[in-house]
Amino acid sequence: MAVQKTAQNYKICNYCIMDTSDKNIRFDENGYCNHCRNYIKITNAFKNECDLKGGKEKLLKNLINQIKKKKTHCKYDCVLGISGGLDSSYLAYYLKSNG
Repeated sequence: MAVQKTAQNYKICNYCIMDTSDKNIRFDENGYCNHCRNYIKITNAFKNECDLKGGKEKLLKNLINQIKKKKTHCKYDCVLGISGGLDSSYLAYYLKSNG
């Protein structure tokens, strides 16, 4: 049985713009959706790992090395979206510079 959308049960996440048009969205007591909670959990773990390993540069090099080890049977070792902006252009340069 489908839930009918009404103004009464319509919600928007307090962190992002996702709303109840996503049938799998769930909200916590703070109004954050499950997608944002997952994002926050992952980014916090990444930040903590950076602090423990001595910085983001070292962590990035470790990730690159992990990808290189796994690529033995793959035609491609990564997919990188390029918008043409500074960030994605630098990332392409950085990855190429690191093999």
